[in-house]
Amino acid sequence: MAERGPLICSLVERGWRAVREYSLGPQQQDMLFLHVIKGRLSRPLRALIAPRANTRLASLPRQVFWLAAWCVLAGLAVSGRLRGILVDNEKSWRRLARFSRIARVPLSIVRSGTSRYELWAGTTLWPEEAWQAAVRQCASR
Repeated sequence: MAERGPLICSLVERGWRAVREYSLGPQQQDMLFLHVIKGRLSRPLRALIAPRANTRLASLPRQVFWLAAWCVLAGLAVSGRLRGILVDNEKSWRRLARFSRIARVPLSIVRSGTSRYELWAGTTLWPEEAWQAAVRQCASR
């Protein structure tokens, strides 16, 4: 990732549509996004997903996904760049809950919802304004 600065890391295991829509939102224009995707993507699909300057993709083989994801998250947290973590399922959310508390960054599940996407904190719907406030608070530390 050539740009330096704060970013949100999304770990995509099952589907990238909701998190992609979130990263395209107007309130996200000043934030960098790193989508770490489980599995290999074809070139046409990569071109479709990441045509934005603030978005980077890393597609990883399934066998090393979690090992690499932990390394990426740890490196970003230590460098002070990590501002939030997005996942696409509750199992991943549970796996990362302790890490997000230690790193003091918000963690949310992004799902397709009634209007584009929804953000969840485990089983509780997290209003987007509250998520944005948590990301801003993380940035102000």
